Amino acid sequence: MLNQPHIFVLSLSDCIERRTPLLKQLQEFGLKYEVWNAIDGRQGLPGHYESHIDRERTRQHMGRNMSDTEFACALSHRAMQQTILNRKLPGALILEDDAVLTESIPGIVSLLPLKEQDLTLLYHQGGYAWRRAGPISQKHNARRITLHPNGAVAYYITQEAAARMIDANTPVQYVADWPLDLSRISACILQPRPVQVTLTNSAIEGSRLDMKKVRSMRFLRSMRFLRRSYWRRKYLKLVSDKLC
Repeated sequence: MLNQPHIFVLSLSDCIERRTPLLKQLQEFGLKYEVWNAIDGRQGLPGHYESHIDRERTRQHMGRNMSDTEFACALSHRAMQQTILNRKLPGALILEDDAVLTESIPGIVSLLPLKEQDLTLLYHQGGYAWRRAGPISQKHNARRITLHPNGAVAYYITQEAAARMIDANTPVQYVADWPLDLSRISACILQPRPVQVTLTNSAIEGSRLDMKKVRSMRFLRSMRFLRRSYWRRKYLKLVSDKLC
């Protein structure tokens, strides 16, 4: 494919069976890719990465601990984003190994980067977006994000946005999705989603369930009314659409 953006496939080195279906799809679509070995936190985060994270600030920002697998995932995404800068790539499409591509992917990939968009989510869970949608093809619309969704399964990120992500998560103190407010950059989601996910179990989801809140929910509820961010979120929910 001409003018194809660089594609990174993020996968743990031993998860060959897990990433094989995605690699097969990319090959069938004639898309070139690079497999990026993810940092493995399943048996605990390797000690030399401790200087790259801040566990205390994580507890302050998120109101809970992050698991080692979450830290490893965030570090992996940050490493790919740093590679975009190091190689002076204009941007890259980043796919996690549980991504399932739809038939529209070749056409979508040929459009990336979308005009005036620093971040384009090809997959999302939840979140909010402005009601106005801009058609980018016969099947897909782009919608600007107001409150960011979850999911870093598939996204195109420009060099400029990669630099901002790195700045916002150095040292790592937040999950991969997302360390900064996406409504404050040029970020959009595509509908319908051109990428789905497999239903296989995620090591990250399992470990996240084990993390306990470090503050009581009653305390968090009582404090939220004092934050400007709470009222901003309230307003944005009123003027935008909730995403599925």
